[in-house]
Amino acid sequence: MPPWHQIIDIIIPPLRVGCHAPVRDDQTLCASCWQDIAWITGPICSVSGIPMPYDLGPDMVSPAVLAHPPAYDWARSAAFYRDQLARLIRRMKFSDEPDLALLMAQWLLRLVPADQPRNSLIVPVPLHHWRFIRRRYNQSALLAQRLAALSGLCLIPGLLNRHRATAPQTSLSRPGRRANVRGAFSIVDKYASTIVGNAVILVDDVITTGSTIEACAQVLKRGGAASIGVVSVARVLH
Repeated sequence: MPPWHQIIDIIIPPLRVGCHAPVRDDQTLCASCWQDIAWITGPICSVSGIPMPYDLGPDMVSPAVLAHPPAYDWARSAAFYRDQLARLIRRMKFSDEPDLALLMAQWLLRLVPADQPRNSLIVPVPLHHWRFIRRRYNQSALLAQRLAALSGLCLIPGLLNRHRATAPQTSLSRPGRRANVRGAFSIVDKYASTIVGNAVILVDDVITTGSTIEACAQVLKRGGAASIGVVSVARVLH
């Protein structure tokens, strides 16, 4: 670390990202904050990543997936969207704290399968341009950028386009959310050939009902993606 960084850390000590207590290194959680996060460990559905009541082996599939198979091949989330993690994600999205993406990308890295093809493409869920202007950055793109740097996989932040503005998903019912994002995404023309035959990892901050990632995955599958995985920092527990 350059000497001037050490001087700054002495004058203004780095703070834990959760409770803001002073620490030696920034972008860390204290033990108490870590325990306040409801991590998703297992057993889980091998496709959707949702928790299962019993462990029936690594290939078990939930009844919901059997009834309605998703367009993606697998999805994984680090933790449930509540308490400390919900506050951290809201800070990253709405309180101008994009640096939190570095910490969260480390959690996402652990969700990527060990046998993921090395030519996989990392693609963030896009924001509509008007929302991007208001927020100044796309939190999913920040997570994807950090994940690409940690994993060594290829980042294509502009592969998907959100060409229709949609209402906030949190204000809608489950059927309303599906209708809200139907037809909202497309593959940018210049990347149409890039996606063919390649594995894709779709990155988002929070999975609610899964309507958004399903809409994106359908577009990617129609575009010729060989496989589609999804990673998110959090998942809403229904």
